[in-house]
Amino acid sequence: MKTKLLASLILFTFCAKLNAQWIQTNGPYGGQTTAIASNATDLFATFSYGKISHSIDNGITWTDVSNGLSSDPIQCITINGANIYAGTNGGGIFKSINNGNTWFGINNGLNSTVINDIAVSGTTLFAASSNGNVGMYKSTNNGGSWTIANNGMTAQNIQQIAISGNNIFAAAYNNGGIYLSTDNGNSWTPKNNGLTNKNVRCITTNGSNIFAGTNGGGVFLSTDNGNSWVAVNNGLSNLQVFALKTSGNTIFAGTLNCGGIFRSTNNGSNWVPVNNGNYINDVYSLSVNGTNIYAGQSPRGLYLSTNNGNSWTSINNESVYQVTTSIHLDGINLLVGTNGVGAYLSTDEGNVWNESFNGMSCNSIRTFFVDSNLIFAGSSLSGPSLYISTDHGNTWNAANTGIGNNPVSSLVKIGNNFFASTQSAGVFISINNGSSWSPVNNGISNLTIHSLMSDGTNLFAGADSGYVYLSTNNGNSWVLVNNGLPNLPIKALVKVASNIFAGTSGDGVYVSANNGANWTASNNGILNPQVLYMNTYGNNLFACTHNAGIYHSTNNGNTWNLIYNNPNRVWSLAFKDNIIYAATDSGVIKNANLVTAISAIESKYQSYTIYPNPSTGVFMLRNIADISIVEVYNVLGIQIFKQNINDNQLLIDMSNNAKGVYFIRLMNGHSLVATDKLLLE
Repeated sequence: MKTKLLASLILFTFCAKLNAQWIQTNGPYGGQTTAIASNATDLFATFSYGKISHSIDNGITWTDVSNGLSSDPIQCITINGANIYAGTNGGGIFKSINNGNTWFGINNGLNSTVINDIAVSGTTLFAASSNGNVGMYKSTNNGGSWTIANNGMTAQNIQQIAISGNNIFAAAYNNGGIYLSTDNGNSWTPKNNGLTNKNVRCITTNGSNIFAGTNGGGVFLSTDNGNSWVAVNNGLSNLQVFALKTSGNTIFAGTLNCGGIFRSTNNGSNWVPVNNGNYINDVYSLSVNGTNIYAGQSPRGLYLSTNNGNSWTSINNESVYQVTTSIHLDGINLLVGTNGVGAYLSTDEGNVWNESFNGMSCNSIRTFFVDSNLIFAGSSLSGPSLYISTDHGNTWNAANTGIGNNPVSSLVKIGNNFFASTQSAGVFISINNGSSWSPVNNGISNLTIHSLMSDGTNLFAGADSGYVYLSTNNGNSWVLVNNGLPNLPIKALVKVASNIFAGTSGDGVYVSANNGANWTASNNGILNPQVLYMNTYGNNLFACTHNAGIYHSTNNGNTWNLIYNNPNRVWSLAFKDNIIYAATDSGVIKNANLVTAISAIESKYQSYTIYPNPSTGVFMLRNIADISIVEVYNVLGIQIFKQNINDNQLLIDMSNNAKGVYFIRLMNGHSLVATDKLLLE
């Protein structure tokens, strides 16, 4: 039986050369903007962990200014004249005296490494901390040294500081409430009368008014220096307030759980959402400089409003990309799903990505399925777990009737029936194009389903604990077909020729040649066993992994080659016009050469034959006119045969060799174009 193992030279070069063939598409841009600081000429923001970016043109262009910083997340940025301070989650405090070009640590006296906020009162710096059982530090020498300043504080998880004249307010989390110091931080007094929610995340002042944002209790107002508080939440539909800023008499509140931004022009008596042009997302930071209002989100990065929040424009650093979790081809268009933002659409091979989440809530899109003019998008976060579009992704409507908010992981179609797998409620069927769904779980004991695959009338479902189920009657009943599979989640199921492949979360790839009845490992060449996704292109098999890139096989999984080596997770693949696209933790990448090279080699060399194989001694190679060198190796890698040829066939006599498995290499000059197994009996 002939077992062909085709590969181009591209697939056997060093990883650096392989990676060079992949290029980054232009987006989708975004980032984790948890800290912003601005003055008349400079704008500083964080888009990714341990990195600060600097702009002198209001976010049109950005420069990385992270030299000297640790890799810890940036919690806050504070500008004080020529000094810039950055508080980190794990690395303490850093300082720059040259506009961010270089940074150095200023942690003398700090027992805490998690710094949530830095504020300036006259010549004194205050640093809010949430570890080390301290809570508050202060410095009177520009951060040269720090002393503990928590006298009177019983809470140590201080999130933010607000200063109004001689009054210094500290917001504490974990039921800590509000503290006030009137003596430059020498002593603190709790000020919680009327504060019914003491999980305070942010605080700001506006004249004699003090506003406190809480996690779950909304906004509270004090007009008497914190002696009493009242809730001011009329119109504030999301009470998880993590950012507050004032601009003149206007107050802005940034919320979590996809609440977006709210605005009040009457001291919090009424709030209205102001998210026009700013997709509803988690807002962690706000900054105001004149008429410029900046909103930092995760994962959509940084947005700017110049008209009091009436509209917002993205001003993201175009070297920082969103986490993309799925990608699919809709005709000539590419759809990509993101982690927490929804979907984007490209009509020009990824040169431009346009927002495609009109009608979607704040969701992570884990899977797409396209059927004629219908596009389904399965989600894994809050809100509807399934959407449908009938206009190529321009608008979306919820399509989760019957599924509820159970996260949808995979979609397939058999005949006129659609099937959706969920990660908490098993498999569902729709007989009316997604208008409604019904569970079909008879025989399924593990309802955490990660993957579906259809093969004719057969439907396979991959679940946790190494369970694979098979239904031959449209999901009416299921049987377990997992003999030989490890006790691990089955993340992917695909078919090439007559073989079914299962990608596991921890033990690589398994293959079944008998419709799932038995499985064996198929991991030769796979170094990372955490498989997230699998796909096929013709007879090419691809496996995407956690922190190790993409593997490729051309011989039914007998061997695998690493074709993209990168620590980013690769979540999904799509193929269009011989271009392969990959959705990764750092945006979408593409390779315009790989598929073309694979196809060319397969077309050129697919006709060679080895007969007989197995053999008792003599092997005949035919249809090898384009092959110039033939080599044979034993299982120890020792070459036992080599011959230059200029013919269409070759006889190899191995009668005097020991019985067993050998490997044949077919070369065209110095290029390896094919390998195969020889079995000597």
